[in-house]
Amino acid sequence: QLNLTPDEKRFIELVILADHRMFTKYDGDETEIRSRIYESVNALNVIFRALYISIALIGVEIWSSGDLMSVTLSADETLESFGEWRRRHFLKRKRHDNAQLLT
Repeated sequence: QLNLTPDEKRFIELVILADHRMFTKYDGDETEIRSRIYESVNALNVIFRALYISIALIGVEIWSSGDLMSVTLSADETLESFGEWRRRHFLKRKRHDNAQLLT
């Protein structure tokens, strides 16, 4: 059982990646994409505050030139591809606890 007090606050270091489809959906407006991401992370922090956990957004990457991994219409295939890409490439580049792909 996890019994944290305010003195024992924990952090989750989060990276969010927006694929090329997100970039296209927002007409290449990276400011709007970042704004949506910040809103989402703020909402997560409200939810996790009661658990004395803070979500620290330590990175945002927008794939404006194309996807760095296979993104398909199949959520299962894309999730598998993202996990493999994260393990092989991204963890070496950016230390983090959790990564989320927005597509």
